[in-house]
Amino acid sequence: MSGAHNKKSFKSIKRDKPKHSTLSLMKNNGEPKKGGAGGKGVWGKPGEEFNQEEGDYMSDDDGIYWEPEEQSVVKFASSIQDLNKFKKAVKDAASEFLKAGEFQDFVKVLKELDLPIYHQDLPYILVKLSFDHSDSEQKKLHQLLYLLFKEQLLTQQQVAQGVRKLYNVLDDLIIDFPQARAFLKAFVGYAVLQGFLDRKDADYNEETANLLSDSQAVQATKTKFSSLLHEYFVSADINELRKSIEELKAPHLHFELVKKLISTALDLSNQEREMASHALATLANDVIKGDEISKGFTILLQRVEDLYLDVPDILRLLSSFLARAVVDEALPPAFLLRVDLAENDMGVQVVSASQQLLNQEAASRKIPYLWINNEKKNSIDEEAAGDEETKPEEKPSS
Repeated sequence: MSGAHNKKSFKSIKRDKPKHSTLSLMKNNGEPKKGGAGGKGVWGKPGEEFNQEEGDYMSDDDGIYWEPEEQSVVKFASSIQDLNKFKKAVKDAASEFLKAGEFQDFVKVLKELDLPIYHQDLPYILVKLSFDHSDSEQKKLHQLLYLLFKEQLLTQQQVAQGVRKLYNVLDDLIIDFPQARAFLKAFVGYAVLQGFLDRKDADYNEETANLLSDSQAVQATKTKFSSLLHEYFVSADINELRKSIEELKAPHLHFELVKKLISTALDLSNQEREMASHALATLANDVIKGDEISKGFTILLQRVEDLYLDVPDILRLLSSFLARAVVDEALPPAFLLRVDLAENDMGVQVVSASQQLLNQEAASRKIPYLWINNEKKNSIDEEAAGDEETKPEEKPSS
């Protein structure tokens, strides 16, 4: 490294990383330990808080780490609680707007909240809220979003992100609101007409929704995903994986691929977990779009409680995958702030643990080797257990 000590962003660090994964540094015989509660510095039983002391989560080992120049700690200015507070305040203000029609009162609430990072959720919150109202009230809420755009409190990109989020959960919305897709199309048509949603984004979302409506084709593609991931975990051939994904030509289902990649690796060894992280880092924003990665992780975070039944160490493992994805730029740091989870979801604890990992000193240097350190720790634990078993019994004194 040069003598300069400039701070680097995740992006510049990623460019400087060696062009190979850390798989070659891992042992082949270490299998992950299973069990409910962990020891010092690991996730405990359900309901126990995560206790992480400096150095417990990731041990430092001179000579193994690639040393980038120090970078400033990722600072998170908000939290899941902020998002819940934002959503509640927006819904209350929207109800008042429907009653009184005072736009400036709504604007005042937004400015007092001072959480612009969540403005991309305004279309999601307000359009979803409109599903439970009359046609005339739906139109008023559509107009409210247009006025926020004109007031420069909402950008065209934020509208696109919010609408995409609605399409991501359309299947769930239809359960509660059978006409949800028609309602959503009505808003999208209005937004395109008024110029605060790009027609290309609108067409892409509708095309994706049409593709996802073919349940047989979706299931067939998911089966192929499972097959090609199995081959990857056996061969470790990232180029063949890339080629297989591209040949399937199913970008609208890449969130399922991400979900399957991570969920499969959760129940395998640290070597396969490293392979999964490496694949995600290599394919992100190239073969697999960032939105699909975000969607895949969101679904996993929403299902932590179910996953825990099969993977008792799910909280520690998924938080590690999440932090690694941020360092590798497969996910933006803001994902941890914007991910939409219920306040009491166990997924919130995963996000919190990921933030703790990312806030550690030299996180960008250590986290890429996280699976290696875990593998080494497993091997050391197993060797210690083996020594204990083979230790000769002391003969009783005569």
